[in-house]
Amino acid sequence: MNRMRSRVLLPVTSLIPAVILGLTLGMLLVGAEAMAQLETRLVALDQVLPQLYDGQPVTLSECLEVGEVASMDLAGFSEDVGVAERDKTAAWMQWLPTLSVSANWQRSERTDQDVPGINPGDPLTDVTSRFRSDGQRADASWTVFDGFDRLWEGKQAAAALNSVESNYEYQRRLVRERISDAYFDLQRAYGRVAVAAEAEGLAAQELERTETYFELGISTKSDVLQAKVRHQQTKLDGVRERTGERRAFILLAFSMNIPGADMFRLMEELPAVDRIEVHSLDELITRADQDRLDITAAEFSLEASRDGVTRARSRYYPQVSIFGSMNRSSSDSPQALRFGAQINTSVAWGVQGRWDLFDGWRREQQYRRAVATRRKAEYGLRKTRLEVELQVVNIYSNLIDAVESYDVSSFTVEQSVEDLRLAEERFRVGAGTQLDVITAQVNLATARRDLVDAQVNYAKFINQMRRAVGGDVVALH
Repeated sequence: MNRMRSRVLLPVTSLIPAVILGLTLGMLLVGAEAMAQLETRLVALDQVLPQLYDGQPVTLSECLEVGEVASMDLAGFSEDVGVAERDKTAAWMQWLPTLSVSANWQRSERTDQDVPGINPGDPLTDVTSRFRSDGQRADASWTVFDGFDRLWEGKQAAAALNSVESNYEYQRRLVRERISDAYFDLQRAYGRVAVAAEAEGLAAQELERTETYFELGISTKSDVLQAKVRHQQTKLDGVRERTGERRAFILLAFSMNIPGADMFRLMEELPAVDRIEVHSLDELITRADQDRLDITAAEFSLEASRDGVTRARSRYYPQVSIFGSMNRSSSDSPQALRFGAQINTSVAWGVQGRWDLFDGWRREQQYRRAVATRRKAEYGLRKTRLEVELQVVNIYSNLIDAVESYDVSSFTVEQSVEDLRLAEERFRVGAGTQLDVITAQVNLATARRDLVDAQVNYAKFINQMRRAVGGDVVALH
């Protein structure tokens, strides 16, 4: 009986370990790059964060600097920029030819069992044959014409990169605006705490004076009780304002993306409220339409989607490419005893054309999807323009209101100071009541709080207007 059994000892190609090694190195490099970016951001944060806790009052420019470095939102948008840059590079790299190499190495052993001998009567034996083969191959191809797909892919990637970069800069300005708003809200809290402390001091003086007059028989028990109620009310107002100060600091720390457990003190700074010359709404809206980066990002996104539509049409054209390959192989087998080792070398080149006449409507689906993306980009651009117009109108109204409120509050404070002086004088000579003095104190505290609110609102809205028309937040120092 003649039975044959084949056993492969080591069939392996050198391409497999090379691919595994390449993938491993690629993952390590990507992970190393991500860790390096995170490490760089943390190092930068460690460098700027100590300036908040050095015991000196913190300015708006320092808060903006720390907030930009610590912002995780900006870190995410910067990753989008990096991806878009790599997409653009990859798109233009499609113009280069594709190159590939491969190699294989194989050893095998086959044993034929119960093989009869040459001469009659010879015993059956097992015959073992060993085989060896190896080969190397190199291929190259270059697409000569693909319906201009590569051209439009590159233009689409470039427009997408411009859109992402514009969006990143716009988001950076939004982060700065949020920090600026929180900064001035904390300044508002400082001012309201100071007003509450001053009101508490006036109430304490009035209570002391009323108690003295009561002991002299000038004031009544009711006057003393009214003064005590007013004093306790001012204490409660002070507690509330200090709680509001703590809350405002937490919001500032949150906008800067830093812990809010350790407090720092801001430099008490507010811009002077001037009667500025504000342009007409039409001029502001026109300027915003020209300079706003979110509109620019939407326009580039629309451009990228239009290039995508043109690129989808290019798939209806045929493709032409040239190719070349070189192959070398060698094998060693028992037949080599008669014929010698087999060594083959081949070189091939040529031109290849391809035209997909029908591909199951995939091209039509891709084209319709590209058209839908373009339409969505058009809708998004129009929506962005309407939102910008609404923002400019609202901020314009708020800014005008803040300027007018400041003027009114300034006169109201001046009048309230005079009313308090007259009320105290009338009470001293017996022509007025204790209630008149308390009412005058309440009116003065309210007028001063309104003045602080108007000044802070002006500072916030003037920065918001700069951002709304395409500018950036301006630090006071």
